[in-house]
Amino acid sequence: MDDSADGQTYAERYKVCAFPHIAIVDPRTGRSLWKKEGWTQVKPFTAENFAEIAMDFCSRHSFDKDPLPPVKKSATPNINGERKRPFMSENEQMEAAVAASLTSSNHDGKSKGDEDECIMEDDNYEIEFLGTRDGLVEADSEEKKPSFLEKLLSVEVGDEPADGARIQMRMPDATRLVRRFGKNDAVKMIYAFVAQNNDEAKKGKDFMLMAGFPPKDIVGDLDLSIESCGLNGQAVTVRWKD
Repeated sequence: MDDSADGQTYAERYKVCAFPHIAIVDPRTGRSLWKKEGWTQVKPFTAENFAEIAMDFCSRHSFDKDPLPPVKKSATPNINGERKRPFMSENEQMEAAVAASLTSSNHDGKSKGDEDECIMEDDNYEIEFLGTRDGLVEADSEEKKPSFLEKLLSVEVGDEPADGARIQMRMPDATRLVRRFGKNDAVKMIYAFVAQNNDEAKKGKDFMLMAGFPPKDIVGDLDLSIESCGLNGQAVTVRWKD
C-alpha cells in the first residue's frame, strides 16, 4: 500500500477498499471509469485478463469523443417530505454496478468471479415503437431491399470444421463464443455466425465487430478471407450500434 500523501489522497478519492488495486481514470475529468481490486491466488486476475478487458474498454471509449458528464437526477421529496440526494456518490455507483453484474451473472448461470470489478459508465438505449391504427405494421407499397442484418441471417454458415481458424467472440453481455471457421472463409461468415446465434440480433438489433489493438471496426474486410486479415486465433468484440 502506498502510504504517501498522494497515495492516501487517491485511496480516499476513489474509495479504494482492497489491494491489489488497478483502475482506469479519465485524465480529462479525473473520473474513475473502471476498477478491480482484491484479487488473490485463489481468484487471480492475470495479465491476459486485463489485456482482454483493456481491449474491450478501448473499443467503448475514445479521446475523439467528449467525456460524458455524470448523470444527475433532480432531487425529489420522499414520503417523509425529506429531500433525496440529487445523484449517487461514486462509491454508491460502484456498489450498484457490482449488484447489477451479480444479478446478470446469476441469471445467466455464471459464477460470481467478478464481484469486485465494476465499470463506471452510462449506457443509453433508444427504444423505438412502430405501429398503426390497428396495432399492426403496414407493408410498404414498394418491396424493401433486405437489410445487411437480414442478409446475414440468410447466410448458410455450415458445420464447424475440425481444423481451421479459431475465433473467440466476446458478446455484449460478456459471454464468449468460440468457433472454428475455414481459413478461406470470408470475414462475413463471422458476422453471419454472430447474427444467427444471438436472440437480439435475430430480432433486428444491429451490431459491429471490433478486432485488433487498438480495436477497430472490421466491416471493411467483409469480403476478405479470415486468414488474410490475420484473425486466426484472435478475439473479436461484438458491440451494439448506437
